[in-house]
Amino acid sequence: RLNKEELNIVKSLVYHSAKLYNVGLYSVRQYYFLNGEYLPYAKNYHLCKTNEHYKLLLSDTAQQILRLVDRNFKSFFGLLKLKKQGKYSDKINPPKYKKENQLMTISIQGRSSRIKNGYVYIGLSKAFKEKYKPKIKELVFKLPKHIQVDRLQEVRIIPIFNGMEFDIEYVYKKEIEPMSMDKNKYLSI
Repeated sequence: RLNKEELNIVKSLVYHSAKLYNVGLYSVRQYYFLNGEYLPYAKNYHLCKTNEHYKLLLSDTAQQILRLVDRNFKSFFGLLKLKKQGKYSDKINPPKYKKENQLMTISIQGRSSRIKNGYVYIGLSKAFKEKYKPKIKELVFKLPKHIQVDRLQEVRIIPIFNGMEFDIEYVYKKEIEPMSMDKNKYLSI
């Protein structure tokens, strides 16, 4: 459960996530339409890093969004290549923009979150704090009891029902002990 301020912060983050996706996509699409070739992530990053939406997000999160744009456009070019070879016949369109008020999943890298006493703490960017002036300094989520790790790989906040609800996913590595089995007995379905 989020209180009203936490909910507003999360809604703002997923909103700026979608807007940054559109900014990155615009750069790549325009470059493609003008030059007929692909704008790689490294160059797109330098075009987008001064954008307001980039600054309002944690840099790891913003970079993940630009990498998503990169993957989507690489997929588009892969389909174009298959079509030229005659291995794909459907119509191919470049990736589409997010709609005006559409929200997008944010992915917070593990190094931008920390775990303490069963809670996950996620900071906010300096620009976000200056613009929105939140009363809290970071988002805090209770880590489910079945997740017992010291470090997370990633935390994903997923908007559901256009931001009426949010799911949170924790991605982590955990060593699993191999089970001893009788190799002579198998069950198959």
